[in-house]
Amino acid sequence: QQVVNAFDIDRDLIETFLKSMEMDLYKNDYDEEGYKAYILGSAEVVGLMCLKVFVDGNEKRYQELKKPAMQLGSAFQKINFLRDLHADYHALGRTYFPGVDLNEFNERVKAEIEADIDIDFKAGYEGIKQLPKGARFGVYIAYVYYYSLFKKICNTHADIILNERVRISNKRKYGLFLCSYVIHTIYCISLIIMFDQFILFDTDYNPISLIDKTEAHRKAKLHRSCSVLSLNDNNEMLLHRPAKL
Repeated sequence: QQVVNAFDIDRDLIETFLKSMEMDLYKNDYDEEGYKAYILGSAEVVGLMCLKVFVDGNEKRYQELKKPAMQLGSAFQKINFLRDLHADYHALGRTYFPGVDLNEFNERVKAEIEADIDIDFKAGYEGIKQLPKGARFGVYIAYVYYYSLFKKICNTHADIILNERVRISNKRKYGLFLCSYVIHTIYCISLIIMFDQFILFDTDYNPISLIDKTEAHRKAKLHRSCSVLSLNDNNEMLLHRPAKL
């Protein structure tokens, strides 16, 4: 309740989520309308609630990132459906994909579902790149994990998907985390270089945001930068000085 109030999370999002959870109590198969309603409540609105927190009350950013946040949540949930196909169908007698007879589940049907997921994934990734830095890394890790699982499912035959739960090993998860950290760090550095920006700090030296280099100097803002000292074989030093603003 504290988070709901602090970040002004719409009550309708919560009601939609709870409605989809209720659907699992009595529905065993879904038509197209029910499938979309379940995806909306179980995944897309979860993305929206998280986005409310990530943008910290910035309504403009929320509206800009609303669609990709929904699509990323949708992609994650559809992958869950494929991953758990065996347990849902054989143990619970449930199937989420509309118009799919799992007695005839084959490579063609699986490829059609994967193509739909891939569209959502691409849109979701574009949204991740636009998230505030403080939220981006955590979402990116989730994206990398699910995309790795998605690729493994794509490379696994339909018969196996229907009879086994596809998993990512713990060792592989650790590797994905480390790679994600390196890639995300490089991405952040490239943004700073590309847009000629500095990291802005508060008086306790906590990073706050990025600031344009010219603005940082003009307004005497506390920022982090570095200088390079260049010496030749004669111990002569190359001196540099800031350009006039």
